[in-house]
Amino acid sequence: MIETFLFKSESLFTPNFTFTYHRSVCPIPNEVLGNIVLIEGSKIIKQFPEEGHTKNWLTSRLWYYNLLDWDYQEIKQLKEFIREQYISLMKEIGREPEKTYIQCWANILDGPESGITPHNHCDGHARAIGDVKPSQIYSYLSGNLCIETYNTSTYFRNPFLDRDYIGIPNVNSEMIIFPSFVTHWADYNYNPQPRITISFDIIKEEFYKLIDNKNYRELT
Repeated sequence: MIETFLFKSESLFTPNFTFTYHRSVCPIPNEVLGNIVLIEGSKIIKQFPEEGHTKNWLTSRLWYYNLLDWDYQEIKQLKEFIREQYISLMKEIGREPEKTYIQCWANILDGPESGITPHNHCDGHARAIGDVKPSQIYSYLSGNLCIETYNTSTYFRNPFLDRDYIGIPNVNSEMIIFPSFVTHWADYNYNPQPRITISFDIIKEEFYKLIDNKNYRELT
């Protein structure tokens, strides 16, 4: 389902900004996906050690794996669900689905010191190779699936005014697909239980051909 929020400007010289996103509910049980993330996430952290504040931080290791490669029936179902929702989004905006590729990873916020700070996925979390002009590195779509979120929200910023933003409450099992260029962040997790989400970037084939694409898998 497509939803739209208008950042309405009161200034003649600041444009309005319309934020459009796609909302859906994942049918795969949260407890199953959560357990998979905790099991496989701990393996990723051990396999790819880092130092400093990222030592136990799964999100910083998104370069090293694609969650959709994990060998579980529920992960295969998750990929199919994302594919269906992408197609649904395109049809709702009156566009034909394009050939796309996806990178997918998990986030675990464990304790009050862990949070997702403001950022965007303008580059599709991808590294360009060769002589690629900045204009060729454009954003497409990103997504967030809430597994266990404990009274937190995800925030999306007006690109024209940093202090103007909306918060969308995190609802377990809910997935939001949004434009990759929009800056977003999440609350710190003050619950004793880990906050678990699954994120992804969807890119078009022409972008896929320009990047170090080892972490991407064909989606549609």
